[in-house]
Amino acid sequence: MKKLFTLLAFIALATTSWADTTITLPNGLRIFVDDTFKTGYILSSTVSGDLVIPATVTNNGTEYKITDIDSYAFRNQSGLTSVKIEGANLKNIGDGAFSTCTSLTSVTLPASLEELRGTAFMACTKLQSIAIPKSIKVLGENLFSGCTSLASATLPEGLTALPMGLFYKCSSLAQVNIPSTVKTIAASVFVNCAALPSLTLPAGVTQIGNNAFNGCTNLASINIPNGVTAIEDYTFTNSGLVNITLPNSVTTIGRDEFKGCTKLQSVTLSSAMTEIPENTFNGDIALTKVVIPSGITTIGRQAFYNCSALASVDMPNTVTSLGETVFQGCAGLESAKLSTGLTTIPASTFSGCKALKSIVIPNGVKTIGKQAFYNCAAMQSLDMANSVTTMDVQVFQGCAALETAKLSTALTTVPDNTFNGCKALKSIEIPASVTTLAKQAFYNCTVLESIKLNKGLTSLGENALRGTALTELNLPEGVTTVGKALLYGNKVLTKVTLPSTVTTIDAQAFYNCTALKEVHNRMAAPLTIVSNVFYKAQTGTLYVPKGTLAAYQAADVWKSFTTIVEEEGGDPQPGVKGDINGDNVVDIADVNACIDMILGLQASTAVGDVNGDGNVDVADMNAIIDIVLGL
Repeated sequence: MKKLFTLLAFIALATTSWADTTITLPNGLRIFVDDTFKTGYILSSTVSGDLVIPATVTNNGTEYKITDIDSYAFRNQSGLTSVKIEGANLKNIGDGAFSTCTSLTSVTLPASLEELRGTAFMACTKLQSIAIPKSIKVLGENLFSGCTSLASATLPEGLTALPMGLFYKCSSLAQVNIPSTVKTIAASVFVNCAALPSLTLPAGVTQIGNNAFNGCTNLASINIPNGVTAIEDYTFTNSGLVNITLPNSVTTIGRDEFKGCTKLQSVTLSSAMTEIPENTFNGDIALTKVVIPSGITTIGRQAFYNCSALASVDMPNTVTSLGETVFQGCAGLESAKLSTGLTTIPASTFSGCKALKSIVIPNGVKTIGKQAFYNCAAMQSLDMANSVTTMDVQVFQGCAALETAKLSTALTTVPDNTFNGCKALKSIEIPASVTTLAKQAFYNCTVLESIKLNKGLTSLGENALRGTALTELNLPEGVTTVGKALLYGNKVLTKVTLPSTVTTIDAQAFYNCTALKEVHNRMAAPLTIVSNVFYKAQTGTLYVPKGTLAAYQAADVWKSFTTIVEEEGGDPQPGVKGDINGDNVVDIADVNACIDMILGLQASTAVGDVNGDGNVDVADMNAIIDIVLGL
């Protein structure tokens, strides 16, 4: 109990002592005076107008030096218009001391000031200029954050760092010096300083923090000192840079580094970099030139997204990885050389590159992602390395100028909408490795007159050839599925060959193919099909295997053909002169097949009459040998 009374007495004494040593000046200043050190501390006060803070105060005949302004002492004093600190005694201005003094236009700081703590002048929206004295040792974070009228700032030599958010959203700041002693520019120092036209960084700067110059929309130029090794995320996002050179000391830059720099025209990257991170140049619509240095291994997602003025890309062979949509929307991109180190071209890599004229897919690429070259409307030629095994859907959809396309011999599928809308494509060969032409693979290829389908193909998907200009369709042996509306509405198709292996012909496959004159059906028995497969396409002749006439004349749908006749020889695969056995290759096997026809071991067919004299004889065998020998 005695201890409790002692503690209460001490608290009472301390409270009384505080009250006894706090004085209030006529201008409203409340000052706590310390009799031990003969110093005064400015406390929370209510003031207005032009405030003068004296160097000393006298109380009961004792003089006290004013050394400190307490944290938040004048916060929200909206009537305060100016502050002048007299003498050379003040050492410290505390956190938020003058924050949100929205009428404050000027401040005079004393030459004695050593510590200016965080947010001291934050949101002083009418403050126009500031000069930090040489005596300063500590600058806090966000000191002038939100001082939207601050036009000029003078910083003293001796500073080694600009603290975080120092001039954050000082949108009128047009003039500021960075002392030669500065080594670090912390995060968000100049965010949204939209009036700042240029900056010279001291040679000793080694670190630039994230968002440092984000939103400096008028910042046309800045030097990056040789010695900076890393530039963090968003540093120059949405700035006004026109050109930038990164010294070879820089090894890494952050994401979105130059995103939205709509005035940026040229960039020189450091030769020490290994990665261009995601969104680095996203939306830089004036960028015409960037040199990707040898040594770069990774280009991140959307790194050059919508760089609509970029005319060419020369990718060094050190690049092994691309993110999705890297060059999407680069509408002015005319040429692009891809790295031989790539194994994947990801989704939408060049989607919307409407000026891209040609592309070579280098050897080593195995996978091409969804819409990788979607709507590359000027692309005229495609050369795909034989290393490519897989494509996703819509890879070349909308490439309206594409005239020639060489596909990989390792592909197994031509996926959905691969060449949809390629309206200049006249002919194409489908490699023997391909088993499937998927849904709408060549949909609306309006001038496609010739497609070579090799043995190995098993399935043609819905609308796969709809909207083409094919006059003949010769399906090789092995095809089992003919998809829905395959050649729906084709008005120039005159001849179709269906192999013996077909098990499914889906609805409307040859719907309204009104010019169809010949259907060569190699199936030994009539396949059950729906009535609209050959809707308005049955005025021609249906050719069926020998011995099946009666069956086809009795079968639903098939019996509706105007004429049905039998033909000899099973399945003479047309299209390759000398290819008697129908494997789309002319070789010694065809010579032997011709000999079998001559000797009567195999029925003679029109395909065996290689020289076209109406007979199958030794002359035809010699003609095949000449083809094999290249004569």
